[in-house]
Amino acid sequence: MSLMIHCDEASRLQSERLDRPLRLSERLALGFHLTMCSACRLFGRQIRAIDETMAELPPEADAHNLPPLPADARKRIEQALETAQAANGNHGGAA
Repeated sequence: MSLMIHCDEASRLQSERLDRPLRLSERLALGFHLTMCSACRLFGRQIRAIDETMAELPPEADAHNLPPLPADARKRIEQALETAQAANGNHGGAA
């Protein structure tokens, strides 16, 4: 694995490290990318927060018995995603 990876690969690795230990080459490439890419650092914080929140849910919780997302929360999420996409140039390329 090259040390120069694009945002899509960095996103994939950040997601995978929630489920498995990354290989040394993956950790190095991701770390190098994250030093330069604020959008991917933000994405990493967001998926860790989601993972931690999901871990706190009771085992019986699923999409069928959770209350719907309030409209104001949905709007804040949409705005945050739009801001992150604009900051990243909405191209998904290397930083």
